Amino acid sequence: VDYPLFTGAIRSAVGEISSHWDSLQISIWPLVMKLKCWFRLKTMLSVKIVLKVKQKHQMPTWRYFSRK
Repeated sequence: VDYPLFTGAIRSAVGEISSHWDSLQISIWPLVMKLKCWFRLKTMLSVKIVLKVKQKHQMPTWRYFSRK
């Protein structure tokens, strides 16, 4: 491996990325926000489902215990 060439390539790539970083951030940011919202929605939904399932499973046991 030609190290000077390699580091030069990395440096130019980093320079390229940093020069485009502002436009990249602008284009990536809405996507990131959408993903965050989506994850939040999914976790909320899954928590609600789990709670509903737990309630359904707990109800008969409570009735059973209240009968005793």
